[in-house]
Amino acid sequence: MKKFIIILSVLLTFATSSFAINFAVGGRALFGGNLSPDNSEYQGFVCGGGAFFNLDLIMGLGFQGEVNLLTNRVTFAQNSVSFQNYETVDAPFYIWYNLPIRPITIGGGVGLNFSGHTDGSQSSGIIVGFAAGANLIAYVAKHFGLVFAAHYVWDVLPQVSNTVKGDTSTYTFTVPGNQRHSISGSVGLEYKF
Repeated sequence: MKKFIIILSVLLTFATSSFAINFAVGGRALFGGNLSPDNSEYQGFVCGGGAFFNLDLIMGLGFQGEVNLLTNRVTFAQNSVSFQNYETVDAPFYIWYNLPIRPITIGGGVGLNFSGHTDGSQSSGIIVGFAAGANLIAYVAKHFGLVFAAHYVWDVLPQVSNTVKGDTSTYTFTVPGNQRHSISGSVGLEYKF
């Protein structure tokens, strides 16, 4: 009976340590570009900032949610017009896996992205897309880490028309087959509870 209780205690200790829930929040600065596969739709430089949370549920597997505000400088290939006032709000939600290798953690995930446009542009609704991300967190203290990350967003649904107002003109572009492909990197801070 003693052996059974000892084995059960060891198993319970292992289970509780393996299934501990970890929660982290953070902020970041983003920079990158919007690309079109054949450059026929639009391309441009993006920068901005965002906030994120990471919920580690079971042995490194969990969720990560983000809200990112990006300011885009877009050049349209059809008439070579540049616009400054094009902002995108992206809200990706990932299934995420964290692999802790102290003093760093490597993570990555895939999921859905929900985006909309603000300021000088208008959209007929929320644009749904795919998202992928990866990060490396270097812990500088027990609860604080520097986060270096890469992000990819591909807009898929719906197929909408967006009107972007520039300094001297207005341009409407439709996104049926050449949706936004956004690739960005980020640097930020994380606080792990």
